Amino acid sequence: MNVSSAPTPERILALSHGFWATQIVSTAADCRFFTLIAEGHRTAEAVAEAAGTDLRGTRMILDALVALDLLFRRNSHYVLAQDAEAFLVEGQPQSLAAYIAGHPTLLWDDWGRLRETVRSGRRAQDVGDAARAQAFFPKLIQMIMPLGLGAADAAASHFGVGRQLTGVRVLDVGAGGAAWSIPFARLDGASEITALDRPDVLKHTGEMTARFGVGERYRLQPGDYRRDDFGEDEYDFVLFGNICHGESPEVNRTLFAKTHRALKPGGRALIGDMLRHDDRTGPPMPAMFALNMYLHNDGDTYSLADYREWLTGSGFADVSTLDTGRSASPIVVGTK
Repeated sequence: MNVSSAPTPERILALSHGFWATQIVSTAADCRFFTLIAEGHRTAEAVAEAAGTDLRGTRMILDALVALDLLFRRNSHYVLAQDAEAFLVEGQPQSLAAYIAGHPTLLWDDWGRLRETVRSGRRAQDVGDAARAQAFFPKLIQMIMPLGLGAADAAASHFGVGRQLTGVRVLDVGAGGAAWSIPFARLDGASEITALDRPDVLKHTGEMTARFGVGERYRLQPGDYRRDDFGEDEYDFVLFGNICHGESPEVNRTLFAKTHRALKPGGRALIGDMLRHDDRTGPPMPAMFALNMYLHNDGDTYSLADYREWLTGSGFADVSTLDTGRSASPIVVGTK
């Protein structure tokens, strides 16, 4: 027997203890280890002193981050990997430090109930529940801003907003922090943006748009996008930024039918979301994120084939994708 060809358990062990990596990276972000290294605190002693953390635990976390390829160690000095420097340092344009520090803790208990949920079919918690939503969404929309801003900025630039297209009218469905529409408002000083969301969320929408200096271009419209009509021939763009994965196929069909009516001729629906392979076997993040929806609501992650079926069935003349280079999945574009 050729022993070298025999499988080893390393991959299985790494997968089954994946929550270790989650806690290591999230804790390091919460304790600002990546930011402190970027600021010049490059030894375990310096990081622990600046962070106010236990030296032994700090050194162990830093060495584990080296093993996870987020840091390099040169003698006793730690250096950030390129992606850690881009996404885990506070203050960087695309920083996800707050998201990585906070998002896993919002979901930790629910994911601990996965085996119970898959046996019973009863979801862990419904994030649509009013009390849960009031605690959950204000934190979430702050964390995920960087995930939408870059891709939306690239999309608005691609379509010539503020250059060939001025005075654009935009409907941001389930606006949240308005990450997907703020770039349209920044590029086009004559734009008119309608942000549709629940009243408790719109308070935060207004704060975020004011922070970016574009609040005067927004109309904050309280409502329920599942039930409310979007109007007819009103908008140049209707935006769905990380909305569709939270809904069932039936709800998405209804949303796209309302969107088609609401768009002007030649108007576009832009769908920013994670895309599954058509056979639903990957990529890993969308495939696993589908279970996050299973734990919380009737949503799922969907394929381009799904979106194409729903959009063409709603009357859209063309369905294409736009690779912005700023997100893992391209934006799905439906043109009326």
